[in-house]
Amino acid sequence: MSIQTKIITVLVVVLGGLLLGDLIVLDRVVLEGFRKLESQETRREIGRTMAIVDDEVKSLDPVASNWAQWDDLAEFAQTGLPAFAEQHLSNTILDTLALDMVIVVDRHGRVVLSRFRNRQTGGVIHVDNLEHRDFPEDHPLLAHNRGVGHIRGTIATDNGPILTTAAPLLGKRGVPPAAGTVIIGRLMDKAAVSRISGQMNNALEMTPITAGLSSGQRETVNHILALDEPVIERAADGSWTALLVQRDLFGYPAALYSITAWSTIHGLGADTVRTASIMAILASLTVIAVILFLMRRLIVHPFANLKRELLDIRASGDLTKTIPASGKDEFALVSREINDLLTERA
Repeated sequence: MSIQTKIITVLVVVLGGLLLGDLIVLDRVVLEGFRKLESQETRREIGRTMAIVDDEVKSLDPVASNWAQWDDLAEFAQTGLPAFAEQHLSNTILDTLALDMVIVVDRHGRVVLSRFRNRQTGGVIHVDNLEHRDFPEDHPLLAHNRGVGHIRGTIATDNGPILTTAAPLLGKRGVPPAAGTVIIGRLMDKAAVSRISGQMNNALEMTPITAGLSSGQRETVNHILALDEPVIERAADGSWTALLVQRDLFGYPAALYSITAWSTIHGLGADTVRTASIMAILASLTVIAVILFLMRRLIVHPFANLKRELLDIRASGDLTKTIPASGKDEFALVSREINDLLTERA
């Protein structure tokens, strides 16, 4: 193997190793940094979306506030006269207000009125945690016992999650003691989900966690509950889908949400790494080309000239000839030594 071949081999191995190390760093450090950044952005997007889902319950505030100041309703909480409910809390009125649930509880926790009706289907809604004749004093929705304003949250039902707001019945005077608590609810329907999806510019889907879940959906819910965090799946087109379970006020799983959005962060990272890799390869090839050029000019050509001069002397048999030895490099030094040797032999 010639010296030139050996040097080229060493250069290729060394620069190839450096290039490989550079590519590994780009993938493991730079691209991984973009992956982490995308993961953080994904979780922020999930948090923002679910915050809007939770805030959807605030749409009940106007009705809850008006009813909390309604003296007649406060009086009804104490008397329970059926005529009032028939006139002011009929199904027609509840449908007009887009309410699927109304409960009136007196100050002792006794249920004066309870109506659970899906306004879209007309069917009965079953809510295990609210179907009581008497509410315990520590019930989380007894606003008049909690000393706070509106209590908001989501409650799991057999018809899906129902947005719920509870307010103390203080009447127009607005000061304690309250006559009781009014609890109103609205099922989380497709229109609300579509509205939230439009606000977040992503695809949001909601599957109520009811007895009608398929075995696959039930398995997904159990898996997410076991992890106690969202499951995030990423696609090759840059989109990601997050699956998460929303718990209600009592800690029970109420709905399975699917959030799909698109992120350019990972794609930007991949483009950056790809560009950097191409530049590194081009730089390595340029370095090899420059080194080969310099090697041929500074090593190969002088060595070939020295060899040619020696062959000429050998062919002529004239030991008085000398080899050009200009310069101070190793080739000039070797040439002078050879000239001295030829002079001694001549």
